[in-house]
This record gives sequence, C-alpha cells and structure tokens, in this order.
Amino acid sequence: KINDQTSHCISPDYLEFQIGISLRRLNVEYIDIVFIQSPEILLSQGYSKEEMLASLKKSFEHLEVEVMRGRIKYYGIASSSLLKKDIASDHINLREIYQVAQSIRPNNRFAAVQIPFNLFETYAYSDKNQKGKSVFEVAKELELATITCRPLTSHHRDKLHHFITFPIHDEAATKGKLHQNLLELIELEKEMMSKLSAYPSLNWGHFLRDHLESICDLWKWTNYLQKHIRPKTAEQMTFLPYDPFWEIWRNRYTQKINLTTRLVTESLESISNLRTNQIANYLESKSPFLAESKKLSNKVTQMYLSFPEVDSIIMGLGSPEYVKDLLAIKSIPTKEEVLPILLDVRMRF
Repeated sequence: KINDQTSHCISPDYLEFQIGISLRRLNVEYIDIVFIQSPEILLSQGYSKEEMLASLKKSFEHLEVEVMRGRIKYYGIASSSLLKKDIASDHINLREIYQVAQSIRPNNRFAAVQIPFNLFETYAYSDKNQKGKSVFEVAKELELATITCRPLTSHHRDKLHHFITFPIHDEAATKGKLHQNLLELIELEKEMMSKLSAYPSLNWGHFLRDHLESICDLWKWTNYLQKHIRPKTAEQMTFLPYDPFWEIWRNRYTQKINLTTRLVTESLESISNLRTNQIANYLESKSPFLAESKKLSNKVTQMYLSFPEVDSIIMGLGSPEYVKDLLAIKSIPTKEEVLPILLDVRMRF
C-alpha cells in the first residue's frame, strides 16, 4: 500500500492473474512483451536494494515460466528511476537488473527497457548515471531494446509542457462564453438548493467560479475533470428525485456543465499554444527538416527518430487523427543535426 488510493504489486501470483485477464481482454493467445512497472516504488516504501532485486527475481522467474507456457514472448522493466542521479535513494542500475535475469538462465527473455525521452527530458542520452555511461549506452551494450515513452509531454522547470498543437480558439470569445455559462450554471445550482436544501448539492459552478484563476495547467485540469468532476457529477445526479421537473433540470445541468468544462479546456489549450508556437518556430529556424512538418508533435517525433538508440516510441495516441499526422512525416534528420538543437532547446524554454 502506497496511500489510500494506490497500491503496487509485482508478486508472481498477481502477475499470473493480470496476464490472464489481459489475454482475455485482448482476445489473443500471447502477449508480445510484459513490463514490470516502476520497481523503484519498493525502494520508496522501505525496501533495501537487495530486497527489491530479490522481489524482481521472483517476478522474473515467474515471467520465464509464462514464456515457457507460451502466454508471453518477452518481458522488461518500465522505470523513470533509471534516469535519476546515481546518488538518489530510488536510483536503479540497469546492469544490476540485467544480472537478475541472467542469474535465472543465460538465454532469458528479459529484452527491453522503457524510459521517458523527449524534448526537455534528454537524460537517457545525456546523463552518465549508469556508472559512467548513459541508459542508452548500457541498453545497447546489453542488447536490450530501448522503448521511449512520454514523447509529447515533459516535466520541466516544475511545469508540465505539451508538444502538441491544439486547435486554434478565439480566446476572447471563449472567455466570454465561459463566464456566461458559469453564471447560468450557478443559477441552476441555486435553483436546486432552494428546492432541495437538505441535498448534498451539486456545486461545480460555484467551485469553478471560485477557483478559475488558479486553473492554469491543462494536464492537471484534464486529470481533475476526468477523475473528479465527471464521475462525481454522475453520482450526485442519482440522488435527485425522479419526476418530470428534475428530469428536465438534470438534462439542463448536464448540458451546461459539459459546455462549461469544454470552454475551460479550450481556454487552457489557447494558453498552451502560445508556448507551443514559440518552440515550433525555434525548431523551424534551426533545421529545414523540422520546417517540413506543420505540427510540433511531428517535429519532435522527427527528432526522436533520429536517435538510432531508440527502437520504438510509445506515442499514447488518443484518436485516428494523431496517427494520420504522424504518417505525414516525410524525412528524418540525422542525430548529428538534432543534437545541438536538443541540448539547446531545454535551456531556452
């Protein structure tokens, strides 16, 4: 147990159970690769490094059994702690993880490592935190596939940055509509409170009015919308009386809360686009290859693909349009062209 909402488990029994569920859900006979996610969590919860490695060995032993059963082909670890300074308490050494698999059997199926790599988080290439070598270098030395993640978002200077060009919105019109809809949402809530005074009220209009100025991070807002506002609104609606008046009220409130939250999202997208455009213009000025693509997401993907150390990128694509965008990439610059830009852009932004 990590906290009241989160637990972490890599035990053989749990892995066996989850692989079985995934096979049924995916409707496949086997899974190409299974990643042990964030084994460093054990270190943060009081395990020694030896205890963490012993737990990993039990997990790897079971995954080797899963390979022999034909349910998986390969396995690996996904960890951002591979990129941390070697003095960090939860730093992970890739060679030590590799030796755990080697101790089980020399021809093991430990085959890949998944790590963040993006425009601002270049540590997999730049930081020599693996006893004098980078993660990229050690992975290639050990003949492990390198799969990078978080390509379109980055934690940098205590903020989350997006490398995505959002749809263009009329910011002034969006803010005007947002404030008007907030007023109408609040009036609906006042109507409910006057008729159902004892009801634990739906008060998202009041909440957003009081906190609107502090909502400035698109990722945090989207996360809060999905995990709190939408599910709690749906739950609270079920407590309203079931009669014609409240059925009409439910529909009006649902439409108004959906429109209001969409306008908040559009406003934050406009703010994000200001930084996005700055980065995109800078990249275009530095390389003719990067000027070919219209969208920043394509420009940065071109840069990542220039690294021969990167075997695959997990893009996290949410719609077919994103896939079509990436298929429009025409050329890939060389690593030598990209490196000076990559090392400079983080300092500039």
